[in-house]
Amino acid sequence: MLAWPNAEISFMAPEVALNVMIGKKLRESDKPEELRAAFLAEMSKMNAPWEAAGKNLLDKIIDPRDTRKELLQALKMAQGNKSYVRSKRLMANWLKIA
Repeated sequence: MLAWPNAEISFMAPEVALNVMIGKKLRESDKPEELRAAFLAEMSKMNAPWEAAGKNLLDKIIDPRDTRKELLQALKMAQGNKSYVRSKRLMANWLKIA
């Protein structure tokens, strides 16, 4: 699992989350633009890939210029190349049910 430094990792777009999470508060606020800006700034910080990488949910945060090289390495690993070490990320645990 790779991510670029500018990746946004979230279950929904920040603008949608804004309406879901603080829509009523925003409508009742006498300074809605300030509240909106503060919320979107916090969401942007929370959606950055750094925390997910720190929790080992991502294998690497890569420079976008290295994408081709990283994808080629991943494909070689998927082919069964023994020189690559498997990921230790904790995103999913897929089981084969017999």
